[in-house]
Amino acid sequence: MSRTHLLATGRAFLFDMDGTILDSNAIVEKLWRVFAKRHNLDADDILSFSHGRPSITTIAHFLPDLSADEHQHLSDERTAEEIRITSGIVAIPGAVAFFQQLDQLGVPYAVVTSATADLARTRIVAAGLPIPDVLVTPETITQGKPNPEGYLTAASQLGVAPSQTVVFEDADAGITAGIAAGAQVVVVGSAAQHDDCIQAHPHIPDFRGVTVDALGDGTFTVAIP
Repeated sequence: MSRTHLLATGRAFLFDMDGTILDSNAIVEKLWRVFAKRHNLDADDILSFSHGRPSITTIAHFLPDLSADEHQHLSDERTAEEIRITSGIVAIPGAVAFFQQLDQLGVPYAVVTSATADLARTRIVAAGLPIPDVLVTPETITQGKPNPEGYLTAASQLGVAPSQTVVFEDADAGITAGIAAGAQVVVVGSAAQHDDCIQAHPHIPDFRGVTVDALGDGTFTVAIP
């Protein structure tokens, strides 16, 4: 009889988007490099800071002398560019089958992303993934990751205590947000790039082979072979 390794148990699953359930890295990196060149900034510094954070947060961080209206204008321009480009967006390996399991079992889930609602829906559809009933974006909260507000909001909308949720994340900012929310956290991707605190959490390279089972009392397990 085959054995599995239990990763987490919860009543609802909360997902980051970019880098966790879908890959849009090529588009994101290209646009940030164009932005850096246009504003005489270091592209690698921007890429290191921006992952998991709303675009406007990154823009304000690197262009602090601009006004709030100018930050918003640049962020809106960038979002419009991102929405136009969908080629190359793919689901993280195994994610399509994983979400099929969730839908078949009736697992409540949400996506919590630093992308705008329009951009998030565009990318989720482009990747061939289902649009979640609960989608938490910067338009619906006041503080982005690493603040836990997004994950707390998702848990509240699903009617589940944060401690009974499982957060799937790939970026330090999002992982920190999940931990601060009191959720169980599963790191997606390479754990080696994160600090010791984050490495202490269970991690998966992608969703291939990840299984979900219903315990019959409203809770669900996530396991790997």
